[in-house]
Amino acid sequence: MDNHSQFPELLRNLRSERGLSIDDLADQSKIFSYYLKIFEEGKKESFPPYSICKGYIKAIARELDTDPTLLLKAFDDFFLEKKDHPPVEKIVVSNEKREKILKERNIKSLKYVIATLIVLIIISLSVFFIYHKIVQKNVVVNKAPAGVVTQEKPTNVVPQANSQKTIYLKFIGKSWVLVKDKDKVLFEGVINPGEEKTFQTNDTLDIKLGNAGGVEISKDGISWVKAGNVGEVVELNE
Repeated sequence: MDNHSQFPELLRNLRSERGLSIDDLADQSKIFSYYLKIFEEGKKESFPPYSICKGYIKAIARELDTDPTLLLKAFDDFFLEKKDHPPVEKIVVSNEKREKILKERNIKSLKYVIATLIVLIIISLSVFFIYHKIVQKNVVVNKAPAGVVTQEKPTNVVPQANSQKTIYLKFIGKSWVLVKDKDKVLFEGVINPGEEKTFQTNDTLDIKLGNAGGVEISKDGISWVKAGNVGEVVELNE
């Protein structure tokens, strides 16, 4: 009896000697009769995984009151007979397929990395430009640059009869302000929208605005003139 048929015949003979049917052995060993049948018929292509088969063989040997080493040895000789020498063609195809899969996987990974880098670059550039614009706007509004635009005096205001002048500033936008009476600084700072400031002098006030479009000016508190354009820095002599 060769190795190819030894295990199936051995299993059938042991079962028959114990006077058990396949169903009887299935009930006792708690193994499906389907697997017992394919074991006795030698249908290796239908066998469960090798480790599960080994567990089944031990359970069968226990129920048949047989040395499990003998039955396991016969099973290994039968089950592993052709697996030790797989066809060369299958190995070549398997290796080629494996290399193809690895190559495709590497390409997909590279594409993913490139796409991620592009997205990060776009986000970084967007944040940089937005931040740059915000900083530029704050510099214009909150600080007085070195170069300023001199604006002519408003022509539609009525002068007061007495020698003391009162200048009214109404803020409709956020603006940096510097007010000087000769060399004396009356006010310097940032004013928020909705606030008003009043300054009095017997001479001329020097007024610098960091956001002229956000300031209206009046000498009588009635006739108001916008000091300039939004974001424009102007210097007034009132």
